Amino acid sequence: MIYKSNKLLYVLILIWTHILNVSESTVSFYHHKNDAYEDFDITTIYRITNISSFESSNGTYNGMNSVIEIHSRTNAIGMPIQDNGDDIHIISTNIEEIIDLGSFQNNSRMSTSYRSNEWSQTSIDLNGDSCKRNEYRSTDSGNQLNKCYNVSEYYSFGNCFSNSYRSYNSPVFCNFFTFYWTPDKNDQTCLTMTYFTKYVSDNIYFITMDVNNEDNNTLISSTVLEMQNGITTLKITNIDFKNNQKYKLSLKLTAKDKYESQWVDQTFKFGLIRIAECSNYDEEDVRIISVDHVSGQKPKPFNILGNSIFEPSNYQGPCLNRGYYIKQSSKCICPPGFIGQFCETACGKNSYGSDCEGICSMQYDKMCRGMIMCTNYGCTCPAGLTGPSCNEDCTMGTYGADCKQTCSDHCINNMCDKYTGVCLDGCSVGYILPNCSEKYPYFVNPPTLRFANYDAIELELDFQETNIKGGDKIIKPKYYQLLYKSLIENTFRSSEIKPISNTTNVTLEVIRDLESDTKYTVGALLIADDGDFNEQNIVYGQYKTPCIRKYLLIINYLYEQ
Repeated sequence: MIYKSNKLLYVLILIWTHILNVSESTVSFYHHKNDAYEDFDITTIYRITNISSFESSNGTYNGMNSVIEIHSRTNAIGMPIQDNGDDIHIISTNIEEIIDLGSFQNNSRMSTSYRSNEWSQTSIDLNGDSCKRNEYRSTDSGNQLNKCYNVSEYYSFGNCFSNSYRSYNSPVFCNFFTFYWTPDKNDQTCLTMTYFTKYVSDNIYFITMDVNNEDNNTLISSTVLEMQNGITTLKITNIDFKNNQKYKLSLKLTAKDKYESQWVDQTFKFGLIRIAECSNYDEEDVRIISVDHVSGQKPKPFNILGNSIFEPSNYQGPCLNRGYYIKQSSKCICPPGFIGQFCETACGKNSYGSDCEGICSMQYDKMCRGMIMCTNYGCTCPAGLTGPSCNEDCTMGTYGADCKQTCSDHCINNMCDKYTGVCLDGCSVGYILPNCSEKYPYFVNPPTLRFANYDAIELELDFQETNIKGGDKIIKPKYYQLLYKSLIENTFRSSEIKPISNTTNVTLEVIRDLESDTKYTVGALLIADDGDFNEQNIVYGQYKTPCIRKYLLIINYLYEQ
């Protein structure tokens, strides 16, 4: 066992020594979830250039009067785009695709060195398992999501290793893929590769990706791929590609010895989905597509798994800002312009994407005007805009995507921001900023009397969720305070502010130094973690201290018994 561990360490030392000798570049990996409901950050933007392009938000689309852009950001960078019905015809892009959906490119600027009989076109799901291209996963609304990707899978590692002439106990190598290309731009300074791996035993193999400049015979990047069961996207930045210089990308599989290499085809799978150049300066992949095959149709999103939309079936539940809830994944699907677990965060004007970092336009007077945004939520005007061509501002009292939401009744003067719904003049007393749609937390029932003597009362406070209303997904009660006064007093006295226990739902509190034979009004105030509170909805109870003489008689009687 020690011997095998040492051999594995030797292989790793060889690999990392190789990597340390190349230029410094930044390497990151993104492991995609095995979830057909994963919300990929892709926005299809229809830039309308003619008001007659759309008869209504659900009308037909005239492709000659607009431009279609597909923006892939954050978790979608490096991923392919699929259309359920037709091929996507890309006419312009800020990226150079080398391999897309497992299809190898060959032209005057690109060439591939590989044995075609050792690769096969297949379909896999996000976990790397085989599936049929027409296999679907349904949502609770009956809508279908294609869960398969087209990939090129290499299935001849065993034969490749058999040609590696080394001693039985030495590491063996398989160089199984080489690609040559010549960039036509100087600003392509990063590279993405999306691939899948699948193994049924301990991961005892390593794949190294090398990028070489063939003109001066230098290694400019070398990376050991992270491997898990499923799909991964590798992104390498700070690579200085020069136009009209020839580059080589090669993939090599390493096994720690000849014995382990014998079982590779039974225990390990690898496939390529997409390789593309990109730019350090663009935090997104942008594709401008041909409109011929979508002319005359409704606007639709383009996504990783086709054109599927999560049809709204439940605007209720935990989702805010007209997001809707998908039961199977326990997720909120947010409209364009809103993000967060519950769609609680607004991006604001001129912004979109799951990180709100996408910019509609560099022209301040234009911003998102004249755009229809399509995501898996559906197609709608951007936040703050409405109308057939999405160029009309929301009227007073409305906000959000296509102006479908109304400002809270508790916004002072019914004024809210048309992009975010934030109340511009503040909230009615007791309501939570910024949207003023929820009250600060308060108890449903007053404290429960546990015991009373002539100068003190003991009360029980119930902090169970069923006894607390108000608050939202962000604002939670953190402290409490008792307010009390006798019936003849004009103002309330207050107890010390105390933190709410995290370990119990019930707390006992004693109010001391009271008058005997006196009725008191007592309520409990909840204080939120932002320091604010709702004193308008405090529920009060009345409790009486006994007469001191009667109290002493009872005590003496109990003592004598």
